[in-house]
Amino acid sequence: MSELAALAGVPVPFDYEGKTYQVSRRTLRVEAAMEVWAENQALDAIERQRPRVAADAYERLLAVWERDVAAADVYCFEGEVVRRAVSFPGPGQKHLALLQLTYLPEQPHRATAELVDSIFRDRRDDYDAYKRLLLAMARADGRLVPNAEGAARPPEKAA
Repeated sequence: MSELAALAGVPVPFDYEGKTYQVSRRTLRVEAAMEVWAENQALDAIERQRPRVAADAYERLLAVWERDVAAADVYCFEGEVVRRAVSFPGPGQKHLALLQLTYLPEQPHRATAELVDSIFRDRRDDYDAYKRLLLAMARADGRLVPNAEGAARPPEKAA
């Protein structure tokens, strides 16, 4: 697919388990959803610390988070937090994949969090499906998703 087609918003097909899904380009809506996801991940991490830290320390952590959200660049899509989150297999990359698979109203098959979970969970056994998904995301954007072609193969399972 050409960059022009990607800019025009033409979805990229992704075949998995006998079904073809359409991967949307990364729209402002997708980017905004990723930013909210990153903000929420940080807030959840602070909340997990609440029982372990003094009240004043918790308030300071919360104040830093609020400052970072207000700064608008800490959790922006092009910022370091989101960039790192989508560069490696894990919750950030998985969430971006889910967004790009579900933000198309004309999707021929319903993409779900369970579908994306299975691709990421099973990447040790079916690395090809994981890599094809990342490459479809890259083609849909008309550029490479960080680490798409050079994604490190997960370690082999112990026998």
